[in-house]
Amino acid sequence: MTLDWLVYALGVVAVVFLVGMFFKYKKHNRYDDRFEDTYPDAK
Repeated sequence: MTLDWLVYALGVVAVVFLVGMFFKYKKHNRYDDRFEDTYPDAK
């Protein structure tokens, strides 16, 4: 039970972190610029 709770807690933290980073990059719009610089032929 304790292990399941730990895995669930880590999963929630991971989701919150990913969502936070997504909105952070989306707000500053840095991810698109970095993506184009890294992969200029992607589009």
